[in-house]
Amino acid sequence: MKFKLIYENHGNFGIHVGDYFLYLKYALESLGHRADIEYAFCPGEMNIVLECFNDTFTEKVESSWTPGTGMIVIATEFLTGQTFNDIYQDAPENQMASDHNQRRDFWQMRHSNFIRLVPRFSAIWHVSDEQQPVYQQAFAEQIVDYLPHGYCEQFATVKHRSDNDKDIDLLFTGAMTTYRRQVLDQLAQCGLTVASTVQFTAPFHREDLIARSKLTLNIKQHPDWQHESVTRLYYHICNDSLLMTDQCRHTTDIHQHVIEREGEWLDAVQQQLSQESFTERAIATRERFATERPVAELMAPLLQRVGLS
Repeated sequence: MKFKLIYENHGNFGIHVGDYFLYLKYALESLGHRADIEYAFCPGEMNIVLECFNDTFTEKVESSWTPGTGMIVIATEFLTGQTFNDIYQDAPENQMASDHNQRRDFWQMRHSNFIRLVPRFSAIWHVSDEQQPVYQQAFAEQIVDYLPHGYCEQFATVKHRSDNDKDIDLLFTGAMTTYRRQVLDQLAQCGLTVASTVQFTAPFHREDLIARSKLTLNIKQHPDWQHESVTRLYYHICNDSLLMTDQCRHTTDIHQHVIEREGEWLDAVQQQLSQESFTERAIATRERFATERPVAELMAPLLQRVGLS
C-alpha cells in the first residue's frame, strides 16, 4: 500500500510536527508499505494528515477531491463539547492572549473545519488512548482508533556527549507557554543551567541541545492541563534522553518508561541530577521500551481496521 503523509496545513515548513511524520513513515514502512512525505494534499491517493484544518486547506480538500482519494486523520487535541481544548475558563485575559493554547477562537475554527471534513475521513487515529472513546462517541460513524507509539530504530538521531561533557542541566523541547516559562525561570534562578527550544528550532539544533543535556523535562502547557505529551516522551525515549514528566491526571501508556516528577520541581530535578549516569539510565529505558513495544505489532491492527493491511 502507498501512503502520502501531508503537511501543507501546518505552517513554517512543518518543523513543529516533523516527529509525527517521521514516526508514521517508519511505522508504516516497518509493515512493508510505502510512505512518502509530501507537502501538498494528493487527490487520488491515501493521504495521512495531522489535524489542523484552516478554512483554506478545508476548501482545497473539498474542491480537489477525486474518486480513489482517502484521508486518515491524526488527531492530537482534546474534544471538549463543541470545540477543542476548552479547559481555560478561568485563565486571565492577558495570559489567554499570549498562549495559543488558550485562544478559544483558534480552537473553535479548528473544530469547525474538522467537523466539515469528517465525512471524507477513512479513519481517525488519536494519539491519546484516553481520547479514543471520546472521539468514537462523538463520531459514531467513523473508525476511531488509538495511535500507539512503538519503537522505531530509525527514530534515534542524537549522539550524546559523555556525562562529564554535558553542560546543560535541564532542557525543555516544545512550544513555550506562560506556565512553562515560569517553571524554567524558577529553576534557572536556583542556579541550574536551563535551556529550551524556540518555536521553530531546527532539528539539528535540537539534537545538539539534547546531546548536551543531563535531564529533559515534559512540562504541562498550563497548571490545569491534564494530559501528558506522548510524542515528547516518545522522542526522548528513542533518543536516549533521560526525561522527567510533569504530574498529569491522564498519563500515556508509555508513562512507565519515564520519570514522574515527585514533589516540587527543584527537589525532583536535583534528586535526578545527583544520581548522574544520565545516558546510561536512558539507554536502559530505551532498550526495555524496544523489547516491550515493537512498532509493527502495534500498527498492524489499525491498518486492518481500515482494510489496508
